[in-house]
Amino acid sequence: LHLSLRRQRQMCIRDSTSFYSHVFPLLQQFGYPAVLALVTQWLEVPSGQQVEFGNTLQPRDAFLSWARIKEMADSGLVELASHSHAMHTGIQANPQGNLIPAAVTHAYDPSTGSYETDAQYVARIEGDLRHSRALIEQHTGHVVRTMVWPYGAYNQLALDLSLIHI
Repeated sequence: LHLSLRRQRQMCIRDSTSFYSHVFPLLQQFGYPAVLALVTQWLEVPSGQQVEFGNTLQPRDAFLSWARIKEMADSGLVELASHSHAMHTGIQANPQGNLIPAAVTHAYDPSTGSYETDAQYVARIEGDLRHSRALIEQHTGHVVRTMVWPYGAYNQLALDLSLIHI
C-alpha cells in the first residue's frame, strides 16, 4: 500500500468497513487524501439485513455506516463521491437476456418486448444521480462533486447528465 500511495495523489475506494478500519488510519497518519465512492442503495439497507452485492447477499454491517462516512468526510482527508444509487448492477439489455451496466444501456422489458425510450433512460439516470447525491448530502452535510461510474461504464449522455446533477 505504501508504494502505490507514493505514486498517487489520491485514492478512490468503495464503501466497505475495511476502508474505515484499515485505510482511514493510514490516511490520517500520512495525510493522504482519498475519494470514497458510495453506492447509496447499499447504505440505505437497515442494519441486520442483507445487501444484494453482485450475485450474492452480504450483511449490511459489512458496509460503512453513515456516521463513519460523515466522520471521515469531516476529517478533510476523504471526499465523498457518488457511485450511483442503484446503477451498480447489470440490467437486461436485449431479448437474449444479456446484462449490461445500467448506466450505458436502455433497459429491455421482456414482459412487453420493448426497450426503454430515450426519455425513460434520461429520467432513470437523472433520478439515480439526484437521489444518490441527495442522500450523501443529507446524511453527511458534504457536497458531492464527483461521480465514479459503476464498472467504469458510462456514455456521453450519462456523463453529460452527471455534470448537471453531481
